[in-house]
Amino acid sequence: MTRRRNGWDYCARGSYMITLTLADRSRGWLGDLRASSRALGPAAVELSPLGRLLADKWREIAANWPGVEVADFVVMPDHLHGILKITRRQAHPLGQIVGSFKARSTSAARELAIELASKLAGTIPPSGGLAGTIVPASLLAGSSLWSEGLVDSILWSDERFSRARAYIADNPRRLLAKRLNPELFTIRRDLAVKLPLGEGGAEVAAHFSAVGNDGLLSRIDFHQVQCSRWFFAYRKDKWGKPLKTEPPAVETDDFRAILDEALASAKAGEVLVNPCISQGEREIARRAFAVGAAMVVLRNKGFSPLFKPEGTLFDRCAEGRLLMLAPAAWPYQTQEKPMTREDACALNRIAQAIARDGAVEIDYKGLKPISIDRSAREACLAAA
Repeated sequence: MTRRRNGWDYCARGSYMITLTLADRSRGWLGDLRASSRALGPAAVELSPLGRLLADKWREIAANWPGVEVADFVVMPDHLHGILKITRRQAHPLGQIVGSFKARSTSAARELAIELASKLAGTIPPSGGLAGTIVPASLLAGSSLWSEGLVDSILWSDERFSRARAYIADNPRRLLAKRLNPELFTIRRDLAVKLPLGEGGAEVAAHFSAVGNDGLLSRIDFHQVQCSRWFFAYRKDKWGKPLKTEPPAVETDDFRAILDEALASAKAGEVLVNPCISQGEREIARRAFAVGAAMVVLRNKGFSPLFKPEGTLFDRCAEGRLLMLAPAAWPYQTQEKPMTREDACALNRIAQAIARDGAVEIDYKGLKPISIDRSAREACLAAA
């Protein structure tokens, strides 16, 4: 539960989306999810007394810290998302502001549990007694209500701010989708897949971390997406972030041909296999997902314990149209993992193996096929 940008001044003006999780996530202490139907339609969290208390305490941040505004937020059954706007420089960094909220809310939650339990039982309960049904028993034993640290996302543009607001508003629906389709959002740490990566094209057991619908691998028709980095490039803002909604800096005829072929294949019912290495491959994934394509997406690192797809990926996952795979030898790491040439070659070769008859020919720039196969097998911990 920590994310920090090195060199960033967390006392200065700025907007942030904050995520906090309860230390005890064994149940929905903060409320219950309510839905109008089993469809992925309207959903909301009916807050418990503890949830209502935390919402009030979150709003109080603005009063306790002049120059800090509380924007959109949502209290979920076991976590909280909220946007804080620092409108004038603070004497203390963001982490201390949020830490103050965590301490105040922990103390208030403990008092609430004792008060409510006393009314219900007629006596102040022992630690873990009746109050343990209102707040986690660990809280009454002196522990914090919250897990250590926080996740902060810096909202340095209007577009990121708008996306954060939409994410917060959509959180109950996303939780409903996960509860209706738990198997599609469960992280599997060892999904074994038979792939032709052995000597002479022999099949071997390749191992992956996976999220999504592994039934896509049993489909018959695949189409591999492979696009050179020279064919497409996004414009970038002053921080180097790709501007995906603006006209690209580079978009060649080769890119458009690859895109048209991928979209035609998806429309025909083929599953796209996309290593998402180049910006062109990522843009093709974005446009293909927008029209409902089914896709196997490859990653060059594993999944965090709390990983879930975001944005369009989440909806495609809920619909069973997405499978995300990370080779088993490449575990999750908190920082970004640079895409090395060896990684790229291995992912391209794995994509070819998954796509089978739908694979494309790739020029590996002088590397021998036997070396490429070995790299792919090593990434997947597969014996020849």
